[in-house]
Amino acid sequence: MSFLFDGLHVNQFNNYGSYNIKNEAILKIIFQDGSTQNMRFNININGEKLRILVMRHLGLIDNEYFGLMYETKPKSNKWIWLQKKKKIKKFITKDSSVFTVKFGIQFYPLVPHLVAEWLGRRILFMDIVENIKNGYWHVDNKNISLELIALTCKVYDPVLIRDCSVDSIKKNSEKYGKLLMEKFDIIHCDILEVAMNFDHLLQRSNKRKRSGGTTNSFQNINKDILIAEYLKVVSKLQWYGSSICNINQNKNLENNQYIYANHKGLSFVNSSQELLVSVQWNKIRKIERNSNIIKIFYTDNDNITKISFEQNDLEVKNYFYVLNCLKTHVDIWNKKIKDDEIEFLQKLAQLSNNTSGNKNNRRNISLRQSLGNSFRNSIRGRISVFRRHFSFNKKSPSSESVNFVCV
Repeated sequence: MSFLFDGLHVNQFNNYGSYNIKNEAILKIIFQDGSTQNMRFNININGEKLRILVMRHLGLIDNEYFGLMYETKPKSNKWIWLQKKKKIKKFITKDSSVFTVKFGIQFYPLVPHLVAEWLGRRILFMDIVENIKNGYWHVDNKNISLELIALTCKVYDPVLIRDCSVDSIKKNSEKYGKLLMEKFDIIHCDILEVAMNFDHLLQRSNKRKRSGGTTNSFQNINKDILIAEYLKVVSKLQWYGSSICNINQNKNLENNQYIYANHKGLSFVNSSQELLVSVQWNKIRKIERNSNIIKIFYTDNDNITKISFEQNDLEVKNYFYVLNCLKTHVDIWNKKIKDDEIEFLQKLAQLSNNTSGNKNNRRNISLRQSLGNSFRNSIRGRISVFRRHFSFNKKSPSSESVNFVCV
């Protein structure tokens, strides 16, 4: 049974009638839980059109965070992001009618629990749980650690605590939260107590069960409710949503250096999680890749500063792709906010120009106040998100060129 697709209906967009059969192939999509989906497609399309077809096939409207990876060589287990403009037929051998891709996350949404579809949230959950399990994201708060472990246990056994086995809590907590349990001296009783606090989220679905719902259907409802709560909690982490790259060529160094890329910008840290350099996206002017070297140019006190680092070919290609996707997303998001503000100011100016008579004045003043309150509330909401996700309480970057290249 597939964790991702259990209880969900995957839309089948079989609009392939206009394609030539000789130009068609089978696309095999592999997901994190090992499940697969197959669909037919025209080999003459490019990477971005194939990605869009896959998202339609899965019914994912909120899909900009997801992408496809292909294997560099058969059975090499080395996967690289599928470039948007590359023609798919270049990757298909003459004696093969199947093109295999792996479904992945290009970058993480700023507010993950608001992703539109349950399938999208499940995909995010599975990926994030692995990040936490492997210590990929640094967690420095015991209470948040307890909540994440407890919610993970409940997602994989989505019933009220009184109906689940203690063995299940113990097994899942050791499987997914061992590192955090050792770090904060967490015991199974602590997890059980916190897990009980989330039972109130499941009351509604359990009422449906008593009114005639099937066990499988109410467990899927429970699972999705708990996943949404998990995504709310995990987004509080300082390094939530970070794509991380070890920028030391010598992986045996005691003090490795890493780059964290997320909605805040780029952060360079050492193994002790001490921040070396932080750069917000609006300061970044250009990101370049030259062979195995990535160069990042940003402004600091009206000076252009360069940071460069080197990695192996596969990792550099994948990380460069992720950086560009994330920067494009943030730029579009910021532009939309500015456009909304300009539109509001234009409406306000139009109201001021159209005032005539006391009656109209009173009506326009009232309308301006209403628009103003709405705009201020919108800005307050955005500012609260920005403060949490876009602010740095760290030392400022140096204005000199910084090279993170180890020989």
